[in-house]
Amino acid sequence: RDADHASSVDLQFSPKTPDGIFLISSCLDKTAMLRSGTGDWIGTFSGHKGAVWCARLNKSATLAVTASADFSARLWNATNGTQLHSFEHKHVVRASVWTHDGRRILTAGVDPQIKLFDIEH
Repeated sequence: RDADHASSVDLQFSPKTPDGIFLISSCLDKTAMLRSGTGDWIGTFSGHKGAVWCARLNKSATLAVTASADFSARLWNATNGTQLHSFEHKHVVRASVWTHDGRRILTAGVDPQIKLFDIEH
């Protein structure tokens, strides 16, 4: 369904890809949304049980990672919206980012730790 967030928290534009530029947004409504570079809605990443504080696309905009108040970071297939993995934490996750090589993600939150996850294993 084409929708708008009730209260967006974070936005990120992808680098230019062969398919264009994409925008991912996170929201207090427990979702992240993917839009084209012109703002047209493409899809919604649903499944978190708490606010989504951060959402990031990899360089090719084929994978997304979200950070949430439900004590998890999640890895998504950005082309079809399928959740690929959930990385459980002991506290709220406020940030997520891709490493430069695109093979790992870093997460940070309320606890004083930065966690590194290898998405290829």
